[in-house]
Amino acid sequence: MAYNMLIAEDEKNEYDLVIFLLQKLNLTDAFNVFHASNGKQALEILNRTPVDVLLTDIEMPFVSGLDLAKKARENNKELPILFFSCYDNFSYAKTALSVGACNYMLKPLDPGEFEETMDSTLKLLDKTNQKKELPPIDRFDSDGGKRSVELVKRYIKANYNKDISLNSLAEMVYLNTSYLSTIFKAETGCGINKYIKNIRMEKAKEMLLTTNMKISDIGFSVGFRNDSYFVKSFRDHFGKTPEKVRNMES
Repeated sequence: MAYNMLIAEDEKNEYDLVIFLLQKLNLTDAFNVFHASNGKQALEILNRTPVDVLLTDIEMPFVSGLDLAKKARENNKELPILFFSCYDNFSYAKTALSVGACNYMLKPLDPGEFEETMDSTLKLLDKTNQKKELPPIDRFDSDGGKRSVELVKRYIKANYNKDISLNSLAEMVYLNTSYLSTIFKAETGCGINKYIKNIRMEKAKEMLLTTNMKISDIGFSVGFRNDSYFVKSFRDHFGKTPEKVRNMES
């Protein structure tokens, strides 16, 4: 069966690219495509047409893609929502997570990522249609947990030099600390504190080998406020002191 896809995109060339990719992937028979050139028009289509998947730009006239997604989510708790945007903006990604987005793709669309996204979306729609999946709330929680972990990992990689607490991370993804810790370890194989330390150690080693910065300054740059604790942590992680690692590679 063909599923109804609403594409909300105000830029014609971007809409044409989506259609081109659907044709290239031989998915034109899989979807009945409805196009809205602004958020207001998209809302009108949602109100009169059963939509199975929403693909929306973030920035649009009249009603933003984020507000559109919130409205769509109110009417359909299980609607697959896919965002695409030219903004690699963390706050946008966080808001997208809060409305249960399946993916957040950057423009220009990467054909490989688009294909993977369409494949997973079709599988989800087929399972829902055939009623062979787990109860929807279980699936939503599982997918939402994975998205939360990915968002936390992305935040840590971008802010490893700052003070990062479990409480702040949990608040950021709207989860309690215990549940976030559990799903993070299940997805990554290590706890959050260890993951933060691993990122900091790898960044510190990179700075040691590619810059002439003082070891104390490197420690501070990766989030350590105590020189001796940084050196001890580095030695525990790599089996050598920062000075030895730098001298061995020089």
